[in-house]
Amino acid sequence: MRQSSHSFASFADGRVGALLAPSRTGWRGWVETVALTVAVIALCCWLSPGDPFFTLKPFPWPWFAPLLLALRYGFFPGVASAGLLAAAWVWLAGGHGAEFPATYFYGGLILVIICGEYGSTWMTRLRRIAEVNAYLEERMATALNQLRVTRLSHNRLEQDLVLRPFTLRGALAELRGVLARQPDTPGLPGAQPVLEFLAQQCQVESAAIYDARGGTLVQRAAIGQPVPLAADDPLLARARDTGALTHLQPERVGEAGGSEQLVVAPIASAAGDILGYLAVSRMSFFAMNGEALQVMALMLTLYADALVRPPALQRIVADVPDCPYEFAAELVKLDHIRRRHGVRSQVVMLMFGAHPERDDIVIHVRRAQRSFDVHWEFAGRSGRPVLATLMPLADAAAATGYLERLGDVLQPLFGTDFSGLGIESHVWAVGDNDPPTIVQAMKERAAHG
Repeated sequence: MRQSSHSFASFADGRVGALLAPSRTGWRGWVETVALTVAVIALCCWLSPGDPFFTLKPFPWPWFAPLLLALRYGFFPGVASAGLLAAAWVWLAGGHGAEFPATYFYGGLILVIICGEYGSTWMTRLRRIAEVNAYLEERMATALNQLRVTRLSHNRLEQDLVLRPFTLRGALAELRGVLARQPDTPGLPGAQPVLEFLAQQCQVESAAIYDARGGTLVQRAAIGQPVPLAADDPLLARARDTGALTHLQPERVGEAGGSEQLVVAPIASAAGDILGYLAVSRMSFFAMNGEALQVMALMLTLYADALVRPPALQRIVADVPDCPYEFAAELVKLDHIRRRHGVRSQVVMLMFGAHPERDDIVIHVRRAQRSFDVHWEFAGRSGRPVLATLMPLADAAAATGYLERLGDVLQPLFGTDFSGLGIESHVWAVGDNDPPTIVQAMKERAAHG
């Protein structure tokens, strides 16, 4: 019984919910407005030919059409339906000399306007919540990828520190910087360096990277002598359906029969957009293990995230190359959310002046920073430390509370407030200016402050 109730709830939240609450009003919404209104009028004429608008009945049933449309699509479709209802009255009853029922239509119109405003307000709120949730899910996916990279880096460091005296996390960070400096050219910029890096890390002998955004597979990079990836390859079909890395397994030889590839992995960003595929034709037998395949999948995800660069992000990378890629990317995403849905975010910058205990002050400020925020540390005028904190989904009150919390942390330790410690704070609201302007303003303030 509980399972059936759960299934019904899932059905109601899915298909029925999508039917009753569409995401936005398009041409289908206007077609539905006309069709539903005409259908209700026709039904009322059939049920009550002498009084099709129920003006003499206890309840005005024809107004159900404008009310439902106002709640479903908002203000304008509801008012349009009410207009169709009035036009139908003029056509059906006005020609017979009947007096226009002003109270009947004025009262109904006011009720439709109220319901339309209610529906529009809640649709706007739901779209805003959906945008915020999508951003948080993307941040969650990125954080999980970073955690996996850290774990794999530690394992790799323990296993072969002598042979490879660098961490996987450091190598990925270096590759991200290389990709950030790639020009915005057609195809998949930086595909060859990514493929060479994968060959070094995962002992890949022959492989190729294909661009799939044009509807066809176009090879963009290759090492060794890879076998061309066929459009009907079984591993490619499985990777396309699941959105995850697939490889040839002994127990699935029958399923992947006919595939000439060992591994096919989608190049998908954290948001789920598939840009292309990696097809591995030959690799070391001992490298076909879960850890190497996981490294491969994470590497491709980070590569895809580096490729999805809006123009504002490209400007920041070009104009301020020392700005961390993560900071710039999150700033651009939050600016999009602010301009589209009005959800605010803040950038707080702290400049540390000449103080005998400045190094200790900076250490305590770092410890008090929130893990959810994105941080950027750089040097200002005369080498003075500067800490910039990007606070996602936070208003001006949250930024003020953050500064007050830092003051409460530093006051008992050093016996004075920000001014006594030589700390200068500046706050920028994301969305008031475009991201490149904010980053440039931060650098100029730090250079001349």
